[in-house]
Amino acid sequence: MGLSPVECSELIRWHASYESTHALSLSINSENQIVCSPEKLRIEDIARCLRSTSFFSILRNRYVETCQTDPGNILLPAIQKVMAIWNSFLSPDTSLLTNAEILDCAKKAIQQNSFPEIQFWFVTHRPDVLKQPSAAPQLCSMVSEIPHIQRDFLEMIFPKVLCQHADLKEPIRSQNHTVYDYLLSQGLFPTFDLLNDAASVKDPYFIKNLIEAQELHRTPHTDKNPLFTALSKGHCDIALYLKTHGFTISEEEKQELLIEYSRIGDLTSIQMLINIFKAIPQPVHLEIAAQAGHLPVVEFLLDRNTPILPSTLYRSADRVFPLLATKWKTLPITQHAKNEYLALSIFHSHEQACLLFLEQGAEIETPHTLVEWNFATYTPLMIAARYAPQLISLLLERGANPLAIQPCGSILHIAFKNENLCIQTIQILTSSLTEETLQKLATLEDSYGHTGLDKMISYLCKQPPERFVAIYRPYLRYFHPSWES
Repeated sequence: MGLSPVECSELIRWHASYESTHALSLSINSENQIVCSPEKLRIEDIARCLRSTSFFSILRNRYVETCQTDPGNILLPAIQKVMAIWNSFLSPDTSLLTNAEILDCAKKAIQQNSFPEIQFWFVTHRPDVLKQPSAAPQLCSMVSEIPHIQRDFLEMIFPKVLCQHADLKEPIRSQNHTVYDYLLSQGLFPTFDLLNDAASVKDPYFIKNLIEAQELHRTPHTDKNPLFTALSKGHCDIALYLKTHGFTISEEEKQELLIEYSRIGDLTSIQMLINIFKAIPQPVHLEIAAQAGHLPVVEFLLDRNTPILPSTLYRSADRVFPLLATKWKTLPITQHAKNEYLALSIFHSHEQACLLFLEQGAEIETPHTLVEWNFATYTPLMIAARYAPQLISLLLERGANPLAIQPCGSILHIAFKNENLCIQTIQILTSSLTEETLQKLATLEDSYGHTGLDKMISYLCKQPPERFVAIYRPYLRYFHPSWES
């Protein structure tokens, strides 16, 4: 008994919206017509079709609906044929499916709250599945994902024998009150471990329900702190509720939370942690918030007299720097510190911080030796030549000496230590200095007797000819007139 090509194609078009066309065994005959012959399906084919689409249930429900709304539909005889063929296979086929396959087949029916199909799988054909403890975890996960599942469904597919092997974490994580309450009503005992899961979801229903179970406080089975979890998720209401019931967090946990809140700019949580949980803000929290540009957080931490580190200034975002600078100007700073902070501001390419320390009297010619520079000694202008060429003009305008020399050489020697920025440095120098100064600069020697021009030539010899001609050659004449031709 098969369908004609016309019946088949019409049927396929009719139920295409259900994405179940592959549930029929389709093929093309010698006349290029669609042929459907379900009676030739192997048992494993039937199982696969049922497992993937629940085609039979869809067809049956649509048949009933069509009989009621459109009894004269020409497709009804074709549907009846398919259902008759399918019925002949259902009883033996379902017995060959594993428990996991049965659950997979029923998942769609459960999601759609399809009472007839749930009965079809769990009551009529495979009631043995509901007696297997191994089915409980998957079944619990499936029903927990359905927001408005009916309790009647739960009572039918989730008997008490299975409830004892379910996991309350599933309805908590899915925030499903119906499933959670049903499992509790079937005698599933809540443990202390669940508090951490309840604290990680926004719905306070679960945490309040668990706290009311006084046994939880006497039988802890986990090292996780639910109060820390609630705070880390930003669930302020749950955190306050836990605090009123005696839960606390350590100083280390407070500091860890402040770091995270400062990074993401969560002002509400920072205020709660400091004002209610008595956390003490540290300079690192202010620096993290400043670097991320969280202005409200920076304002709050400054109001709480959080100390400002110099690194907070030269690592801060532009939008928060003026606020930090205003506070910084009220602090007593030694001359040595000002000089060092100027060098670090240039090293980090922070123009506003550089200007601030210059206005506070930092010496523009004082050399500095830092680990970051392999203990080499650089003047502020040399630091800019290597790390922040965009600050060279500023420093020259403020009186920096371009002909200053250190054991490592001049600013021309330093420029070629950073191949990524050297051409930018050369461009700025040639536009800011006179040719006379540039030619003097080219003759200055380092501690090994190498001139700045020697350093430049050594670098240029390593460049491809086309790069040399296109990029570097135009600037050579500024340092040595004979190279103009």
